[in-house]
Amino acid sequence: MSERTNAGLAVNGGARSALASLTGPASPIDSCAAAWTAMTGNLAQIITGTTLMNSSIDTTSQNIEAREIPNAERLQILPRHFGRHMLTVEYAVFAFMRRIANDYTGGYWGYFELSNGGFYMAPEHESTFNICVDSNGFEGQMSADAAGITACLFALSHLSFQIQHESIAFHFHQLRDFALEHAEASTILAAID
Repeated sequence: MSERTNAGLAVNGGARSALASLTGPASPIDSCAAAWTAMTGNLAQIITGTTLMNSSIDTTSQNIEAREIPNAERLQILPRHFGRHMLTVEYAVFAFMRRIANDYTGGYWGYFELSNGGFYMAPEHESTFNICVDSNGFEGQMSADAAGITACLFALSHLSFQIQHESIAFHFHQLRDFALEHAEASTILAAID
């Protein structure tokens, strides 16, 4: 087969060997590439029955409510939602917040559990954050709550390609559904677009 035919097979799925003949054996350069060696195609978990980001919202269903986690429950919340990946998730959220909010300097974060089974965390901060997303050109201001949701969505999306565990993708979808109902939904969605 020609290189063009091999590349076409690789793009159309299930042709790891065809791709390997073009580039040599897959070598895990980073943890994202390592997932490639086991399977091809989109590694993102697909959960059916959720609202797509650009689709209309069903206003007849119940609203998703957030409950702030009291201090007595803080130590159990991350393991309950993310198991052994809890510290990876928490660190990724902090890292994305530092990346998108230049005026973020650290601080105490509130944990929130959602009535749909989701979770998010947000910095406890009185004023708004200036948010700048280099990858899509978004620039705007958000409350600390909306900025936390945005950082969590970025982190969960990113981690869903690195950690093959259903809890990561599940929490992304549950949080995105909550974000669609948030007072700053349009700003959050523009930032993650």
